Amino acid sequence: MGRLQFDCEGNLVARWIDIVFGEATQKWQGRKALLLSQIPGLFRQAGIDSEEVIANRSLREALATEGGEKLRLIFDPDHPMVWGVVPASANLAPEEQRAAFRRDPSKPAPLPRFKRPFWMAFIKRIEDGQRRFVQLNDGGFLDLPKTTMPPPNSREILLTDLVNEERLKDATKDEYIYERVKQWLQRNQLKREDFYVGAQAVQDESSSSLRLDKLSEADLQRIMVPMDIVMKLLRRPS
Repeated sequence: MGRLQFDCEGNLVARWIDIVFGEATQKWQGRKALLLSQIPGLFRQAGIDSEEVIANRSLREALATEGGEKLRLIFDPDHPMVWGVVPASANLAPEEQRAAFRRDPSKPAPLPRFKRPFWMAFIKRIEDGQRRFVQLNDGGFLDLPKTTMPPPNSREILLTDLVNEERLKDATKDEYIYERVKQWLQRNQLKREDFYVGAQAVQDESSSSLRLDKLSEADLQRIMVPMDIVMKLLRRPS
């Protein structure tokens, strides 16, 4: 049915909002926000299909559209990519909003949510004769023959960057993968935030590709290149 569901009596219900509201209310009793990353787990426990709930939207959009009367969306001021919900009646001062995302010191810090293809690039095996490149424009990856030139706007993942498959059986496997990811990001001088879920495309300023759109009209008039070549360059996608 998409966004809305009917119970056996035919009454229109928003069961999933009630589930989220109940958990958010309980969290807010301790002055904490319910993280959006925790909500899919609530759906699974309740036997609710997440795809049916969000109906081709993001979870944040679904909450903003249908939870407005009961729930309020807030973000972590120190980590703007991290969102949560509190009861709509909650009044938060700026410092209270920040505190709503601070964890219990006795519990491990939550890991950042990276784009899934980027995360998997450090787990999936690289076949013999292949090299792996992370595409900075979308965080995905390509496996190409070793004889192929590296694609533009990309960085290579080496065999030594991959995780040890035996460690994937550990309870702390996510923390282990995250450490490998951090080492790769530091070596390539990239920001981890650029690969979070919802992050915008990364532009590789070191790319040697010609960008005529960056030149002024006066500069363009000084280019001594046959016109057919210029037209081809202008037709290339940026």
